[in-house]
Amino acid sequence: MPRKLPPLNAIRAFEASARLGGFVAASQELGVTPGAVSMQIRKLEEYYDVALFRRFASGVELTEVGGTIFGECSSALSALEATNDLIAARETRTRIVVSCINSIAHRWLSRHLAMLAGSVPDHWIELRAEPDPVDFDDHQVDVRITYGEHLYPHLVAKPLFIDRLMPLCTPDFAIRADLKGNDIGSLRDEHLIQSWWTPSFWAYPTWADWFEAASAPRQARVGTGPSANMPALAIDMALAGLGVALGQHSLASEEIRSGRLIAPFPTTLSMPSPYAIVLPRSARRQRRVARAVAFLMAEAAKLNP
Repeated sequence: MPRKLPPLNAIRAFEASARLGGFVAASQELGVTPGAVSMQIRKLEEYYDVALFRRFASGVELTEVGGTIFGECSSALSALEATNDLIAARETRTRIVVSCINSIAHRWLSRHLAMLAGSVPDHWIELRAEPDPVDFDDHQVDVRITYGEHLYPHLVAKPLFIDRLMPLCTPDFAIRADLKGNDIGSLRDEHLIQSWWTPSFWAYPTWADWFEAASAPRQARVGTGPSANMPALAIDMALAGLGVALGQHSLASEEIRSGRLIAPFPTTLSMPSPYAIVLPRSARRQRRVARAVAFLMAEAAKLNP
């Protein structure tokens, strides 16, 4: 059943007359004649079948019922005005497009999205997880987080953080596999979660590099244990108790902090290149994303030892 509502123009005329103390003042605010205001008030009185004003030669005065209705009408009109403000605010906000390589998007940036959005409250955040390279102009990208500073030579690249790699597994797996922190030989090939990387991850450290750094050089046999084609997936496999990942600290920092993952051996490796923030050369676009970039740099600084 449709709602039966009083006429909006009559409500506006009544609210203005009651607030301003007369039909003449209301007519000036509304841009109509005093006679038009008076006619709208009569329509509203007919609608409610009650007198809303007492009329005097010197002006008008609200009746008791009129005073009650005035409070409700004023609140209703304020609510309607607020919807205009919401629409205006939405129309003035613009997007900031943050493009990010997959593993960092899923296991680092996603954990900071609420605070990232809070750092730029006058913009919408659009997050895209995608491989390199991306076209900044065609895809309207404002900020790109990638590995290395070499992929976008014609844009502005700022180092974000240098990640560390370490063997990571669950405490239960370390016990089950009888891993001993002072005995690298206890880490067998079938325990190792092998990973391979996209071409942009040039010179990414391998298990052979880690064994060399741990003064126990050896080549792990490929195909003897679990494997993954993304660093984030290797971390997930370690969390599932499937083996030991040569995991990145940035991707597993919360799990390490909570004890869900441990490093059974102390040796760590630094990645040869930093993760980087890439920006367009346009100074205007850089200013637009400056607060978002400052927030990301501050969060990345917390990862450095």
